[in-house]
Amino acid sequence: MKRQKRLLSVIKFQREPADIPTFMCNSFRSGVLLGDRKEHFRFGCWRRLLECLKACIENIGYWVPRMGHGCCCDARQKVRVVDVDEGGAFAGFLYRCLASMPLRRYRSRLEYLERATADGFRKRLLIFDGSVVGQIEYAPARFSGYPIRGDDVVVMNCVWVLRRAKGRGFGKMLVEDMVRSEGDATGFATIALEDHWSPWFKRSHIEKLGFKPVDEIRVRHKAKHQEHAFSIWLMWMPVKEKASPPKWDKKNLLEGVTFCLAHPLYRPQTWKGDILEMK
Repeated sequence: MKRQKRLLSVIKFQREPADIPTFMCNSFRSGVLLGDRKEHFRFGCWRRLLECLKACIENIGYWVPRMGHGCCCDARQKVRVVDVDEGGAFAGFLYRCLASMPLRRYRSRLEYLERATADGFRKRLLIFDGSVVGQIEYAPARFSGYPIRGDDVVVMNCVWVLRRAKGRGFGKMLVEDMVRSEGDATGFATIALEDHWSPWFKRSHIEKLGFKPVDEIRVRHKAKHQEHAFSIWLMWMPVKEKASPPKWDKKNLLEGVTFCLAHPLYRPQTWKGDILEMK
């Protein structure tokens, strides 16, 4: 068989009905041969295979090897997703995101957390090779950071992967983790931006994560780029049959958001009135 030279980028461990260990991956590295069902993937080094199996069982199941090594299991970089809890090792991330800004427990964020953490709010971090490179934040619709409502709908406040960690499917991994953790939800909603000057919440990015647009509002920002109009989209991802799409309060949305000062639609505490206006 001709040796394949494409680099292995993501390995995920799962078990088939026959309890046969299976590695799901999007490409195969030189030295790994595709075999039959009994030997689904034949590694050049059985010790490496056993080590990888053991690691996948003990952890969440995701391994991202460094590129350019001789064996696909060399220099593994562990990926894990952890909760952010008050008093925990990552508690500081309750009050800030991945943006390079000082930790500050500002009033509007504190008020939001007081309302939301008692009933379903969650923030999760993705750690890659020992560094925090991604995050996702979500809550039931009635406690979300947006004026979105719906029965058994969970609203994603944000999802973010640092640029240096992009291209590894971490955004999708965070969304899948959210869906698994909220098994009673009928669907998930969020917002997306189009024609906005910020690189965050782009509609194209949110669509790649599995969300579809259901409604739009065209606005201008009263404080920044006042001549620049952009769209805010209500995005929806149903996970159960006959799930009812969410609704949103467009008038309330013009006030902006207060749960995160790094958000493109953030309204400063000193601002009086709406921060957005209809085009």
